[in-house]
Amino acid sequence: MEDTAPRRNGAPAFDPVVQVFANAIVEAVVSYAASSRREIEDAMRAEAASIASENAALAVDAAGRRWLMLCSVLLAAYRTLLPLIGDSPTALSVLQSAMTAPFRAGIKAFIRDRFGISQDAPGEAFDRIAETFQSRGEERFGRAFTFVPDVNNGEQSCTNITRCLFNDFFRANNANELTVVCCAMDYVWAEELAHPRYGVRFERPTTLAAGDDTCRFRFFRDSSRQGATQPVRQ
Repeated sequence: MEDTAPRRNGAPAFDPVVQVFANAIVEAVVSYAASSRREIEDAMRAEAASIASENAALAVDAAGRRWLMLCSVLLAAYRTLLPLIGDSPTALSVLQSAMTAPFRAGIKAFIRDRFGISQDAPGEAFDRIAETFQSRGEERFGRAFTFVPDVNNGEQSCTNITRCLFNDFFRANNANELTVVCCAMDYVWAEELAHPRYGVRFERPTTLAAGDDTCRFRFFRDSSRQGATQPVRQ
C-alpha cells in the first residue's frame, strides 16, 4: 500500500491524539537536553518512525497503528532521556507526568467518550460503564487488545484484558518498565470516578505489566461511597 501520510523531515506525521502526547513528551525531554526543541523533536520523530516500522506486525488495524506509534514515541523519548537523567526511576517519573498531564486536562471529555458518562447524569456512571467498557474499548484500542467479559450482573461489571499492545510492545523491545507509564493513564480516570457523584468503585488488582495473567478491570455499583477507591495495581 502506498504511504500517503503527511510527512515531516521524512517521518510520517502523527495523528492528532498521538501528537498531543508527543508534544508533552518532547517538552519533558527538552527540559533536560542541551539541544534545541526542534532538534530533539525531529530526532525523536525519526527514531519513533523507525521503531514503529520495526514493530509493525504488532498493529493489525488503524487503532493498533495509533497506539504503536505512541509506544514508539515513548520508547524513543526514554532512550533519549535516560542518559541525560542517569537513572530509570526518574526518567519513568518524568515521562509518566508528561503523559498524564494532557490526559488529566481533558478527563471529563474522556469519560464521556470512553464510557458514555454524562456530567448531566453522573449517577448513571455504573450503568454506562457496564454497557460500554468492552464495546468502546474494542473500538478505541483495536484488535491488538483482547477484552474478555467476566461478570456483569447489575452490581458488578468485570472485564479481563488478556492481551495488550502496550505490554507486548515494551516486552518485545526489552523495556518492560515503560508499560506502567501507559497503565498510569488508568489512574487518571480512576481518580475522577472516585468522586462520590458517580457512585462507582473501581479496582484493578492484577496487570499484565506486573507479570500477572491478565489485567482485571472491576467496577462496582456503590451509591453510598464517600470517594475512596481501592488502589489500582501497576
